[in-house]
Parts: sequence; C-alpha cells; structure tokens
Amino acid sequence: MFKTALLVVLVSAVGTSLFAGGLMETLLEQKVADDWYKHFQAWVEGECQNERFPETHFDDNDGALHPYRITGVGNGKLVCVELLGAQREPAKVTTSFDWDDWEPRFIAGTYPVKTNEDTLDVIAFAAWLYLHAENPLLANRVLTVVYERDPNMQDAIAEYIRGKDGLSDKERLVVVEYWDSEFQKWRRVLLPKDKAKQLEDDRKDEGLNGVKQLAAEYNDAENRDHTLAEIEYLLEQWQIKFADTEFFKKQNPVAEKTLNAINKDIAKIDVYLDSGSKMTDLAERAAEYEKALNLDPRSLLLLSKVANTWMEHANPEVVGGRFKCTKEQSARRAIELFQRSLERNPDDFKVLLNLGVCHHVVGSRDKAGACYKRIRNDCEDAALVKLAKSYDDMP
Repeated sequence: MFKTALLVVLVSAVGTSLFAGGLMETLLEQKVADDWYKHFQAWVEGECQNERFPETHFDDNDGALHPYRITGVGNGKLVCVELLGAQREPAKVTTSFDWDDWEPRFIAGTYPVKTNEDTLDVIAFAAWLYLHAENPLLANRVLTVVYERDPNMQDAIAEYIRGKDGLSDKERLVVVEYWDSEFQKWRRVLLPKDKAKQLEDDRKDEGLNGVKQLAAEYNDAENRDHTLAEIEYLLEQWQIKFADTEFFKKQNPVAEKTLNAINKDIAKIDVYLDSGSKMTDLAERAAEYEKALNLDPRSLLLLSKVANTWMEHANPEVVGGRFKCTKEQSARRAIELFQRSLERNPDDFKVLLNLGVCHHVVGSRDKAGACYKRIRNDCEDAALVKLAKSYDDMP
C-alpha cells in the first residue's frame, strides 16, 4: 500500500481529498491508475496526430514478439502496421487491436519514463503497472528511474516498493540490474540487499564461468543436457549480456571457437541427412542418420528420424492377430531412441505409441501395455487413443 510520503505527493497530483488516515489508500491508488490510463490513451492519440507514431509489440499467440507501429486511433481501437523483417518494413495492410490487447509489459517499453521529467506522471504509471501487470518488476523499474534521479523521492519510493512487496519497513533496498531475456536488456530495479547481492553474484559467476561450462558440455556430447541449437543460443545470449565487459574480452574467444565448431557440426549433420535420405536400404539409411545423431544426441528431430527409420526396418506387422517383426534388433534400437526422446518430451504420444509397438513386437507385452494405457488415459487425440486400444487388445 501507499506510505504517507508518496501518498501525499499523489494526492496533490490528482487533486483529491480521499486520504483519510490510510483508510482510502486502495481507492486512491485505483483512481491514480485510472486517471493515468486516460492520460496515456490521450498521449497515444496525440503522438499519432503529430506523426510521432509509437512503436510497440503485440502478442500474436505464437510465442514470438511482433513489432508494430501505431498509426492512429479510430472507433476505440488502435490502428497498427506490423514491422516486418530485419529492416522493420511496414506491412501494406493495417491491423486493429483493442486497447486491452496492449499488454502492460509492452506498454512499459513504449511509454516514456527516462525522458519524462514529470515525476508524478511516472509514479502514476507505476501505480497502474502494479495493478495491471503480471510482473511487479515492471512497476519497480519505473519507480527506480525516479529513485535514482530525485534524491528527495528516495525514501517515499522505497517505502512504496516495500509495501508492495510485503517487506519490513527496516528492509534496506539497493539498485541492482537483472537481465530481461524477452527484450535482451539489463534492467535496473530496487531489491532487498540480500536478493540484490545474489543477482550480482550470479551475474559474476555467469560472466566468469558461463562460456566455460557450455564449451565443456559441447565437448562431452554423450552427457549433454542441451541440443547444439540450444548451446548455440545460450552462447549467443551470453555474448549479448556481457558485451563490453572484461568477461567478454576474456571468454569470447572460447565462445567463438565453440560456435564455429557447432556450425561445422550442423553442416555435417545436413550432409548425413541428405545422403541418408537417398539410400534405399533402411539399415544403411538408419546408420547414416546415426552419424548425425552422434553429433547432436539431444535433438528430438534426429532422435525421431533415426528411431522411426529403425522401426521401419524392423517391419512390425500383425500376423494371425499378433504383433511380429522381421528385424528384432532394429526394434530394440528403436526402443532405446524412443525412450531417449520421451525423456525430453514425455507427452509426445505418437512417440509413446511407437515405443509401445516396438515393445510389443520384441515380446515385452507388459511394457507395451503400459504405453497403451497411458495413451488411453492421458491423450486427447482420438485417433491415437483408438490405435492404442486396438493394439492393447492384441496378445
């Protein structure tokens, strides 16, 4: 809740007499937030009218950030054009969004804070974020801007954050940076001293050892936790996070060496997959795919490709109402690979069904039945459930 110092400031800002010894703090905060949002909507419309088109992101429900430029406000909606490709070229058609579609996390990246000299407006924005954003650190980082530039507001800001986070009045807060992975930026926030120290220690440890650990993992292919693509991504993330630091100067040569090795492996994998796809003998094709898998043993795509090829070579079929195969050893190899795949993705029911079939044809009926049972109990794909039931009815 609001503490007295900050509350008095906001009371003067909204021109209200709601303050009554703390009894109306919640109502006041809501009013401040609502008034700010009306001001924000007017700001967006004004920016568009003056051809200073705000740029932001909208979530298209595909897990990716989609940049948009807001070109106007009409009929209560935001009129936008998507910015396409690396050059951020405006799309030829517009897209309309409701105001509610504009998530607080994206508004926080659009509305001016550091360049906004109106301290009361910035604080009101933070109040709105506390009420509407899922992540309270959004409001915290907005307030931290005021905290760092206005010494006279520091005590009030700290009290407000302590109240919001349920901290003791005696808890000391300090400014620290945390990594915003979504927007690839370091953000400054006010946190309790112990949490801030933990963040700083973790950052130092990652700077010193992050690349070493990833390089060591890459060099131990059999015991990797990540795919080549994941190791590549983590190394590139490290480079972004620690650019222009002493860590970067010392560790980046190792990062680049590992990235180069990964790129060579990926090129080899493409060669093996291409050559394997041209082989007519299934055993030879599977063996060629195995070479690719040896380079990237955690890849679900490669695990699936190799396992499916060995399963096809095993040739499972129903003979006289019973499951049989012509190449049992191939079925057993497929079992090993399907199990590895399920370790990474336990809810891939197509893989689970294939595992059940392979267990079935090598005589492990109980294990096959367990696979079929889980599909029948947990899978929502009616076709897979029907297959599992029919297979489970076989001896």
